[in-house]
Amino acid sequence: MALVPLRRTARRALNLADRILHPLRRRAVLDRLHADPPRSVLFVCHGNICRSPFAAELALLQLAGRNGAGIAVASAGILEPGRPCPVEAMAAARQHGVDLTMHRSRNLSPALVASADLVVVMDTGQREHVCAVYRRRRRDVVLLGDFDPRPDAGRTLIDPVDRPRDVFDACYDRIQRCVLTLTTAAAPAPAPL
Repeated sequence: MALVPLRRTARRALNLADRILHPLRRRAVLDRLHADPPRSVLFVCHGNICRSPFAAELALLQLAGRNGAGIAVASAGILEPGRPCPVEAMAAARQHGVDLTMHRSRNLSPALVASADLVVVMDTGQREHVCAVYRRRRRDVVLLGDFDPRPDAGRTLIDPVDRPRDVFDACYDRIQRCVLTLTTAAAPAPAPL
């Protein structure tokens, strides 16, 4: 029984640390993009059926008509390929102008990871996996949550799979904020004539 308060205290301490470090982490990822804009971005999540396909499609929409239209964008996951997005994911994505009906999950592969200038993951475990298994430098693998203009949400983008629609809506609202920050930094809007 004493374990529950201990876990709660540990979680609060981690959340406090994330809030304190968020401005520094955000500045670091933005500086990285300004110094070395990516020509290709790979979004990665666990199953490639909720978060990463939405982030990739949203990035493509946001890059259209900007200097970054030439940035290649893809998504992949760690689980088996060929799975469609859940109904809740498709409905929540539609609210943001993104169509996921034709998406099928695809596996992370050495070639896919090697071809990306920037790999964007949803949590620290995925970052460690990509760095260890695919030998990518930590500098090239960033957390999408670090782009969030709001520091109170933590680094992890919670996996909404098998959760109610409102969880998808909150997750996709946050992904939209983060992807907008990422695409704006990677490909600023063209200057007016």
